[in-house]
Amino acid sequence: MLEKAILAWKEIPGVEVLTQEEELERYHHATGDRVRRIPVALKVSESSQIRNILDIAQAHNVSLYPISTGLNWGYGTANPVVDDCAILDMSLMNRIVEFDAELGIVTVEPGVTQGQLYAYIQERSLPFLVPTTGTGPRASIMGNALERGYGVAPYTDHFGAVTAIEVILPNGRTYRPPLTELGSTVGDRIYKYGLGAYLDGIFTQSNLGIVTQLTIALARAPEHSEMFVFWISRDEELEEAVAMTKEILAEYPGTVPFVKMLNQLRAYAISYPYPKELVDTSGVMSTEKFDALARKRFITPWVCMGVVSGQTAVTRVVCKAIKKKIRARGFRHFFFNHWKLAIARGILHLKPFNRLLIRGTLDRLHSTLELFLGKPAGIELSINYWKSGVPLPHDREMDPGRDHTGLFWFSPLVPMKPDSVRKCITFITATCRAHQIEPLITITSLSGICLDMTVSILFNAQQEDEVARAHACYAALFKEGKKLGFVPYRIGIDFMPLIEEEESGVWEVVNLIKNALDPEHIIAPGRYSSSRSI
Repeated sequence: MLEKAILAWKEIPGVEVLTQEEELERYHHATGDRVRRIPVALKVSESSQIRNILDIAQAHNVSLYPISTGLNWGYGTANPVVDDCAILDMSLMNRIVEFDAELGIVTVEPGVTQGQLYAYIQERSLPFLVPTTGTGPRASIMGNALERGYGVAPYTDHFGAVTAIEVILPNGRTYRPPLTELGSTVGDRIYKYGLGAYLDGIFTQSNLGIVTQLTIALARAPEHSEMFVFWISRDEELEEAVAMTKEILAEYPGTVPFVKMLNQLRAYAISYPYPKELVDTSGVMSTEKFDALARKRFITPWVCMGVVSGQTAVTRVVCKAIKKKIRARGFRHFFFNHWKLAIARGILHLKPFNRLLIRGTLDRLHSTLELFLGKPAGIELSINYWKSGVPLPHDREMDPGRDHTGLFWFSPLVPMKPDSVRKCITFITATCRAHQIEPLITITSLSGICLDMTVSILFNAQQEDEVARAHACYAALFKEGKKLGFVPYRIGIDFMPLIEEEESGVWEVVNLIKNALDPEHIIAPGRYSSSRSI
């Protein structure tokens, strides 16, 4: 059946049908060990080709796995959930279909990247920000939004900023928002929820259709931005910092879009190689020895940061108020903007500081501020190499999948409550260390009431024992987290079965919709759906 499908796909004008091992290599790239069998990849450049591909897939009962750019690092990269799917590669569908420069609303195809949108905005001097993530300029705008990812630009919830989508259903028909169907092509792009039952959301984190266009509202570039960093010198002061963060986000919504907190391991891993000489008989680093090493490099138990943005007069008032809160708690802190960073860099040439150490810190702060201001940068990628046994590439772009680094993300949601944060950190730390995994933790505010606590599970993907421990660690985090109420907002392909180990009304509804729209389970079988329906 597959052979007949491949022959038929080759007859579709403009479709690239890839079957050779060297052609398929990039789709096998992964940050884990379980690479799927991929017999064929289909590269398309327009939506009409997708309909033809779907017709043939239905006729020959061959499953398709759609990807945008295939850089879903830590969650599966371009690999499907199950073996023997044909990859539907939409990276060549990279048109910026429409840009309303007055309202800041842009419609993109799956292959449009953060870097491409940034170049488009810069070339036209448009006053809007790209919805960036830490994965860099090659990452897809659509892919992150459909996975309900987030960033640090003012509109942190990327799917929350999506106003409309266009989807090819498994039967080849097109789904468009209701206002479009009723003739209001503008209305559906300015009002997310349309009319009647809201259905756009069922096409996120799902396998119910193939999204070919997405309209997203962009944040307007602020008049002024100021970034702040504060250091927590004692771990037991974290609860006070969480309470303060809750205050700040509640008092200055919009002006302070996010606050991020990195534990000592996570902050260290951004800048320095893994100090394996500190590993003791437990299989992970000695906490005391690592703390001493990190403090020599000015990295405290927690490093926290946020941004104040808006009109200059407003940001000055807000910065003054935040400084007062930070000082009252005795946290060392630093407020800066581009101008202040430039001055600090100039001082390096005049004062006998540890210039390499300070320059590296200033460079990282500058990159973070640039990321907030809509300039894509892969500032998060280096940590993928920390325990991988693979050296950081210096002659080409970092690509954790291509370099087969070992990484899984565990990203539970946590209430913005000091005791909940401590409870989650305690269970994560104990579980990771029990599996000989260093507990790298990043806490990011998603709103004034909700935090994401991302755990970087890093390992050497070439070492079977490390791979086994990483899988066991993730499974333990998920199962124990579920008991405690800390469940991830997103999950990787290797761990999809964990979401349906118990009977659930949610997955029953998902399966009913799946069976109605895609009775043969042609599109992405097993992806965010119960394996019992496959």
